Amino acid sequence: MPVRAIGSRLWWGLPLLIVLLWGTGVLLVPHIPGLPAAPQTTVVGLPLTKYVRDCASFLTVGCLLVAALQPALAPRILRAAATWAIVWLLASAGFAALTVSDVLAKPLQAIITDANARQFTGQTYTGRVLLAQVIACCLVLALVGLLAITHRFLAVAIALALALAAAAIPALLGHGGLSGGHVVATMSLAVHFASVACWVGGLAVIAWLTAASGANLVLIRRFSTVALACVIIAAESGLLNGSVRLTTPAAFVATAYGSLLLLKVAVLAVLVGYGWHQRQVVIPGIAAGDRGKPLLVLAAGEAGLMAVAIAAAIGMSRVGPPVTTVSVAYFTPVATTMLAIGLPAAAYTLTHQPNWLHWPSRLPEIPAVLLCILAFESAVVQSSSTSSAQAAVIATSIALAACGWLWTLSWDGQRRLTSLALVAIGWPIVLAIGNVVTGSSSWPQVALASALAEGIIVLVARRSMQRPRISSSSQIGIDVHQ
Repeated sequence: MPVRAIGSRLWWGLPLLIVLLWGTGVLLVPHIPGLPAAPQTTVVGLPLTKYVRDCASFLTVGCLLVAALQPALAPRILRAAATWAIVWLLASAGFAALTVSDVLAKPLQAIITDANARQFTGQTYTGRVLLAQVIACCLVLALVGLLAITHRFLAVAIALALALAAAAIPALLGHGGLSGGHVVATMSLAVHFASVACWVGGLAVIAWLTAASGANLVLIRRFSTVALACVIIAAESGLLNGSVRLTTPAAFVATAYGSLLLLKVAVLAVLVGYGWHQRQVVIPGIAAGDRGKPLLVLAAGEAGLMAVAIAAAIGMSRVGPPVTTVSVAYFTPVATTMLAIGLPAAAYTLTHQPNWLHWPSRLPEIPAVLLCILAFESAVVQSSSTSSAQAAVIATSIALAACGWLWTLSWDGQRRLTSLALVAIGWPIVLAIGNVVTGSSSWPQVALASALAEGIIVLVARRSMQRPRISSSSQIGIDVHQ
């Protein structure tokens, strides 16, 4: 059985995670005189191990969910579930060891025989949470092994519940966990993890089954209902969690944590568009006799976007939310890019161009140049007045998103490549000049923001080349999935 085929698209998020961590400065080991520092291998290995752990947990949950939705497939799926449960257990153990290495600022090989490491694991809140997840993974693996023999629905349901609980345990670490008094943030994050595990894992397993033996309409319809509920729960819990950790509008645009949250919001919006297309077009096509190729094509795109979201979430966990109230109206390069390019691009997949607004498609240079100018102004104009900072952030954010939306209106016009090329060339230049003018040293963030912008523009350009150009006199309707 090609177990590696399940969720293979998720793994390309590993190099993206490295880029995100480098751009936000997380990979730099701080050296404070008189205090020990964690080894570089630990600093790099922690987020990578966490990514593997999360993906393995999602795929384990997905296998069990699909087995519960379609018990007849349980014997085939449970072998894959056992494989991913083993990966999950090993990654959880590795993450626990690297966390101890990070906290004690000692090499990984030194903590094996260190008495302080054993004391940390057994007597501290963080250590007990890490140990609890390893134990939970062992229980999940044992149950999955038994299920491979019994295949009983009740046992599958129990294993799924236990796997969801184990997948949610990392929320207890979060950015302070229950021990820090952040009960609402912790519980919302746990619900977020559980819903995302069902959504991501279930989609990956269904795509694998469809590729192996064709579309199963009953299973796809059942999972579509579950996925819709998971999307709603994930969006609501993520919104609640973000509002608890970021208390001012400035925190969303002036911090690395808020900037990565904007990236997740943009990805979620596009995934909602993909899900809508699955329900409205792909599933009826399968009911009409389609073998499922459109589902596989769309699922591949969804898995790639999910990898971006997982990488952004792990980056957020490593960066951490701001510890004090942010009251300075400053836009990071990543936040500017997501407001001006990322969110409008997501809106492009969900909305239609108004029939009364045609000039952007006739004169694409105007919105493209305006977008670059506004991005430069948001980078160099700062306000430190508490009374005006939040209003300035809201006004500038709305202006960036509105100008970006005007720019998207030119993407289906006769000169759409001109519009895309102007921003693709001008965006890195604008961000670099803004970084020089402000005297900032955030060159990694400039590089990261430029890479995100270029990636979005390339994806849009590729899709534009596959669509017929329309004239400004005709009705302009945008459907990214056609």
